[in-house]
Amino acid sequence: MTVIDGKVAAEPENSYDRYKDILLFRSLKLLEKRLPLLGVDVTVSSLGRFQGKPAYVLGAQYPDEMTPQIWLDKDTFRPLRWIITRKATESPEDSLEVRYFEWRKVDKAWYPMHIEFLRNDILVREIHVQNIKANPSFGRELFDIKHLKSTYPPVDPAAPDQEKTEELNEVQKAIEDFKKLYE
Repeated sequence: MTVIDGKVAAEPENSYDRYKDILLFRSLKLLEKRLPLLGVDVTVSSLGRFQGKPAYVLGAQYPDEMTPQIWLDKDTFRPLRWIITRKATESPEDSLEVRYFEWRKVDKAWYPMHIEFLRNDILVREIHVQNIKANPSFGRELFDIKHLKSTYPPVDPAAPDQEKTEELNEVQKAIEDFKKLYE
């Protein structure tokens, strides 16, 4: 269950949820099993450059960016980017790139403090982490899905989003005003 700005964003897992897989699967064995399920061919690797940094490319021969692949910083082995695609034969809208920045060490683990999501090189979502606490204590209700669903009821997809409706009304008004100028 994903909650963004107090609203349930998506019930089923979607491609945006995958960014955390390479952060959560700390065991190389588990990650090695998970990545092929996500389309990354772990038998293929190469050396490339990302934003001026040398990087290992897992899942493709550099500079091919048409297949699912993970880029790791050559010096630290921390993820720099993850190119997630459905299939190279499908439309480019089916691809998503996740970029990981500003790594910070918390206790014995490293975490990215800034994550970007791009579709067709256009930034569509960002995560900015302000702080991380290792081994925090959580209440049981945080892991109680029934409780979470009652706290954050699902958004009715048929119900119009008030902000978007207001923005569309403003755009429509601007178009009407523009038409009046040329009548």
